[in-house]
Amino acid sequence: MSKVIDTSSSPRAKRLEIESRSVSRLYEMISESISSLVHLTSQTNEYLELLVGGYILSYSLQSPATNTKRPFTVTAEGPPGILKSVLPVILARVLDIPFASFTASREASFSELFIRERVQSARDDKGGYQVVKIIEDGYFSSVTREANAKRLTPIIVLDEIDKVPPQDLLNLYQALPFGIVRDVQGGIHPLNGLFVGTKNAREYDPTSRDLPEALADRFMASVRMGFYSPKDLERIIEIGVSTSVQPRDINRVSIPSTAVEEARRILLKDILPNQWIRSCFAGTLAVLQGTYDDSRAQEIAKLVRRRPGTRGAMDAFYVLAALVVVKGYLDEDLVFRAIKHALYHRFDVVSGEDKTNIIDDAADCACRERQGAPAMQQQQGFFR
Repeated sequence: MSKVIDTSSSPRAKRLEIESRSVSRLYEMISESISSLVHLTSQTNEYLELLVGGYILSYSLQSPATNTKRPFTVTAEGPPGILKSVLPVILARVLDIPFASFTASREASFSELFIRERVQSARDDKGGYQVVKIIEDGYFSSVTREANAKRLTPIIVLDEIDKVPPQDLLNLYQALPFGIVRDVQGGIHPLNGLFVGTKNAREYDPTSRDLPEALADRFMASVRMGFYSPKDLERIIEIGVSTSVQPRDINRVSIPSTAVEEARRILLKDILPNQWIRSCFAGTLAVLQGTYDDSRAQEIAKLVRRRPGTRGAMDAFYVLAALVVVKGYLDEDLVFRAIKHALYHRFDVVSGEDKTNIIDDAADCACRERQGAPAMQQQQGFFR
């Protein structure tokens, strides 16, 4: 069942309510469990929504190039100590699923996260010994394989991803879009589920650096966070200190298979067929790329220094599906939020301009001004 709620004359008040037992209480149960361990502010709650929805959708994601499962990928940026890397781990504990977390540095051995090589001696036919090289799953790949064996997908966290030495990025370039890394002997080492890469924003950490463009473009979504308000900080201190001396039991929450099916249906039946959403995503990207045939769009394009690639428009659909499955509805505000998550990390603006404002202007140009009429219409019970 579905219905449109129209509380005012504004098109933005019209939305599709997705009434499903699979999703109606699921996110609420997860957030309630996590709230007993950490204080969820408005920004961390938005982050958690993307993580939960992305994890559920990860069961349905495959790479067309390799026909293997691929991860839902998120990069989180902000000051230190705001749960960027901790929240995905807490989510994994609440869901009781395999997870792996690794903090990158110049000294850390990043090369063994996907592939591990070791040698051992073995007797040969002549009674002597020979050295045999054995190639095995690395840390991330072994946890992924463990989860897949249980018909689950894992949560993988690479903290301070910007500190990974450039020479060690090759495996990551393969793993994020394709879900596998191939070794020199042709062996396959998997990576799927939810993959989160975190980094400190440069204004808070002078050693932080931008991700290479090719790597940033391989993340489906990005989240940018700031410092807590004084009121939130008081609550964070209260919960943090109390749980450190009085550990609390975790209320486990399982992801039902019906929620996984619901996420797939939302993507393929409710979002992808929607002509307005397709035009909105493609048009916003075209404005930022400088190919949108409109005088205002051309003025916006002049403010873009590094232009986004085409992958962002497709990833916006995955991001929107992840948000809809936890929110339980589809409306225009959620569409614009998906655009920001999917495009923010894929382009740069000229000095003095605000990237968020540029995305808003591009979306206004592509999604509202040329469409005029209400963005979404009800047809056969769902938006088309």
